[in-house]
Amino acid sequence: MIFFFFFYFVFFFFFFFFFFFFFFFFFFFFFGNLIIIYSYLVFYWYNSNDSINHCCLFISTPYYTL
Repeated sequence: MIFFFFFYFVFFFFFFFFFFFFFFFFFFFFFGNLIIIYSYLVFYWYNSNDSINHCCLFISTPYYTL
């Protein structure tokens, strides 16, 4: 019974670890590049229309730190 719970813990630990690990890197390195490009386009589009609106730079700053 102890071996069963140990195998159960190890299986779900590695399953969720690799699942969230690969999902994290797939999301932030595949979709993150598209979000950076889209945020650049929206940021320059807002600056060309309204020079006061700088909100898109602050929205896209968490993706720059990655």
